[in-house]
Amino acid sequence: MQVRVMDGGADTFNALVYAPPSQDTLNYIKGSISNMYDRLGQMATGFVDRAKEAFDHFNSSSALIRNKLLAHDAGLHIQETAILPLRRENIRNANFRMREYIYANPEIGKLYNKNLLNNYEDTFADPEDGRVKDDRFTYRQVMDGVLNMDDVGDIHIAHYNDIDEENELDIYDQNAILDTWETVAILLAEGLDPTDPELGEL
Repeated sequence: MQVRVMDGGADTFNALVYAPPSQDTLNYIKGSISNMYDRLGQMATGFVDRAKEAFDHFNSSSALIRNKLLAHDAGLHIQETAILPLRRENIRNANFRMREYIYANPEIGKLYNKNLLNNYEDTFADPEDGRVKDDRFTYRQVMDGVLNMDDVGDIHIAHYNDIDEENELDIYDQNAILDTWETVAILLAEGLDPTDPELGEL
């Protein structure tokens, strides 16, 4: 049995035990507080102001980022849109979104183009049709703003004009994907197919 000990206080515990609220829930809470403020007027301004402060603290970007990081660390929220770092033991169960980012790995892209992958028992069809590196949108999403070394050893930061606020990944999602790519590299170095549910040989 594996036990994970995490350091932190009440915020850390709550972030691990309770899923981050959905945007609809946050909007509902915010609307309820605003309605309460309007109804109570000046009578309970102090109480409502404290409730608003507590909500703003909870909804602050740092709190949400902390919750997301803790959820990633604990492996919570396994769903079709979750971006989580995958290891040897769970890469075979990658959700559809993570499969897209696994195929954005240049080495996987090359093997896909040579028809050498299991492709999750042929249940995955590459939506970017075998494009690799900069030609692939999901690769550009992962590498946008990331310090990288090119083929000749020069270090640079890639910036892509087609990655904007609407489709950019946050740094935690980028790190989760890059961690997964490290798992991919380890498996490939061992001659194993990361897209094979049995991790069979290439």
